[in-house]
Amino acid sequence: MVILYTVVYIIVMKKLQVCVMHRGGPSASCGAKGSQEILHHLRAEVERLELPCEVESINCLLYCQQGPNVRLLPDGKIWHKVDAQLCAQIVQKLKDDSDC
Repeated sequence: MVILYTVVYIIVMKKLQVCVMHRGGPSASCGAKGSQEILHHLRAEVERLELPCEVESINCLLYCQQGPNVRLLPDGKIWHKVDAQLCAQIVQKLKDDSDC
């Protein structure tokens, strides 16, 4: 009797979502706090380093007061008040996670 096993590997692509919501009013949104620059910077770094991650914009992560905000999927980790220094830490995490 021969038993065949099939092994299925599911590769889940990491995804960074950068909130770019821009609205006026008393609570400034991520877009008003420079999230477009964060989006472009993260996209450029992910591409330059050829990291297995997609970077996309999203309209709201519901943390407007703490923006700019970036979420990593599928992990669910959210970074608040993202700036250039925090971008470097996010990219480092992606690099560390991709070293298999």
